[in-house]
Amino acid sequence: PPVPASVAEPADGTGPLAISTFRLVRSGGQYGQVRVGFGLNTSRSTADSSDVDPASGVLSLDHLQTSTPLPVYVLADTVPELSETAVWTLGAVQSGLAWVDPAAAAAEVVISENDNPYGEFGFAVNSRGPFSLQETPPAGTTAGLRLDITREGGLLGSALLSYTIVPDGSAQFVGATNIVRFAPGDRTRSIAFSPIDDTVPELDQTFVVQLTALDSSNLGPYRNVTVTILKNDDANGLFGFGADPLNVTLQEPLQTPLVLNRTIYRARGLFGSVDVPWRVVQCNPAVLDCFVSANIQDARLDIAPVAGMAHFAPNQSTATLSIALLPDQVPESGEVFALQLLTPSGGGRLDTALAQMALHVPANDDPIGFVAPTLEVQEGAQSQITLTVSRGGTAADTAVVDWFTSDAIDNGLAKGYVGGSGQLTFAPGVRNQSIVLQLLDDDLPQPDRVFVVAVTPNPLSSADFVVPPQQANLSVTILANDNAGGLFGFASTAMLELEEADQTLEFTVERLAGAFADVRVDWTVSCAADFAPVSGSLGFL
Repeated sequence: PPVPASVAEPADGTGPLAISTFRLVRSGGQYGQVRVGFGLNTSRSTADSSDVDPASGVLSLDHLQTSTPLPVYVLADTVPELSETAVWTLGAVQSGLAWVDPAAAAAEVVISENDNPYGEFGFAVNSRGPFSLQETPPAGTTAGLRLDITREGGLLGSALLSYTIVPDGSAQFVGATNIVRFAPGDRTRSIAFSPIDDTVPELDQTFVVQLTALDSSNLGPYRNVTVTILKNDDANGLFGFGADPLNVTLQEPLQTPLVLNRTIYRARGLFGSVDVPWRVVQCNPAVLDCFVSANIQDARLDIAPVAGMAHFAPNQSTATLSIALLPDQVPESGEVFALQLLTPSGGGRLDTALAQMALHVPANDDPIGFVAPTLEVQEGAQSQITLTVSRGGTAADTAVVDWFTSDAIDNGLAKGYVGGSGQLTFAPGVRNQSIVLQLLDDDLPQPDRVFVVAVTPNPLSSADFVVPPQQANLSVTILANDNAGGLFGFASTAMLELEEADQTLEFTVERLAGAFADVRVDWTVSCAADFAPVSGSLGFL
């Protein structure tokens, strides 16, 4: 009998595989033609006509022919199968004087297992990644990742696999390693793992989920999946003003700008370079929400600079910004400025609770000066005048101003007042002080005379006040007096007697007392029927 042949099923698409080891042999006599039938023995075979060809047929030996081949083929298919046996047996001799040797009446072929009868294992199409995970999932979502492991090909037999996350997966994931069991017929099994939320700032970390067979199971090409835990826990830093007071009161300086240094703190992670922009804006004190554009104004008249950038190098935890409060000599009520940190670059994040510092500047530059810029007085109506100098603002400390008088125009006329100079001291809370000046009375006709009373800050006074230009001078006018424009009348008032005849009369009008203005004097004649002209005017320069 022939030795059983062991063959592998041909690859799909390559056609049948010929087996030529079997031959029908005639021993003994060689006379005449002999026909012998054969067929696939179904009781002894696990293979069938879908696996081998031919399933049956007739072999012929011609006269004197001692052997002939039995052409047997193994057919290709895509059905996962374990080892199969195909046994062909010879039947009765259909013609000729011959008989079949029972000991050699069977030929056997063993087809080895094929088409992955136990399957090929790997990650399913929807689980091949790469994947990214957040260590802390957004609100309303769950952390972790579920992956499907699938068995392609046959579903025969059991399989024992394991997966492991490397490197150091057990320190970063819950469920970083486990065993996966496939029972016969199982197509897909799932695994799940999730990052450990450790509150440690970290950059992106990349891991590989590796699939391993713990038995002889075959692994396909998709045995590894890449998973990245995105940077987390503010890896690039959480920025704010930290422990510094968030409400600061600053007094506006008198002369030299007041420099304020403030520290920006970088909490949590120190990875990478980050730039933090900042700005200073003036706020509406009633609202104080200085991140809303409707509530802010430009601060450049009071603060310098009003914007900048704080740079943090890797591993740098603090940076200092400097601004200066400027003296402006402008009376102001209380103001509020906001020093704000804006959105960082480079992956940094603002600590919104510490991103704004309020700078309170109390009312400053108390105004001191005259309430009205001018005053008119009549000579002789009063012997002195009292001028009031007022102080606005908080009046919180002692302020000293100097005062002095001066003629507006030196015209050689009598002054009409007693000049002077002095100091006025405003104690805390005092709002008004007075300057008293003497006026002189005489009989001299004089036009309007103007003198000026001025106040200036005393250079030794340390109080926070200013003398606004519009309040620094008071112009006092002593109005024209003692008939400064003149007294007008006829030079002679004697009565004239005239006869009616054509003649011209002349009258002299005199200007007595002062002559300090251009004056026009009108005249009329009461007997209009007898004179011409009957009216007119005279000009006096």
